Amino acid sequence: MNETAIRPPSGVPILEGRRIGQIGVLVPDMDAALVSYSAFCPPGRWRMVEPSGPMPGSTYRGEPGSFAVRLAFGGADPEIELIQSLHGPSVYSEWLDTRGYGVHHMAVFVDSLEESTRVMESAGFPAVQSLLGYGPRKDGGYVFYDTVAELGYYLEAIRLSSR
Repeated sequence: MNETAIRPPSGVPILEGRRIGQIGVLVPDMDAALVSYSAFCPPGRWRMVEPSGPMPGSTYRGEPGSFAVRLAFGGADPEIELIQSLHGPSVYSEWLDTRGYGVHHMAVFVDSLEESTRVMESAGFPAVQSLLGYGPRKDGGYVFYDTVAELGYYLEAIRLSSR
């Protein structure tokens, strides 16, 4: 068998040398999706995040974010993130309007969102949505970059909060 390494698209700089750490999937109904995706993580073992409204510190296309979602995180290598868009304009509602449910993004973990944003925007991939300042030390966050034309999905950079 001839094993050839699959290389990421060379035009997306923060993919070089990183593995995909998360796959984001838009779902119409979170409760049904938790059952459907039980092969990745048994029901009851998903880490649920259900904000009561827009997340402070979020932005969408340069404006303060006014969207709300239900999230479930499960599995590993890569982690699966199930996303139910509840309301408000976001990369999620935008995707639903144009493409429907299913795989929405891939994510990589980075040390610096500022650096990844500088590199991605200079390569022509603008930041379209972000959330900064979460976690115990308020140093975690994420940024979505518009890589849809290049990759067929959004690319998300995630900075985990230190403990």
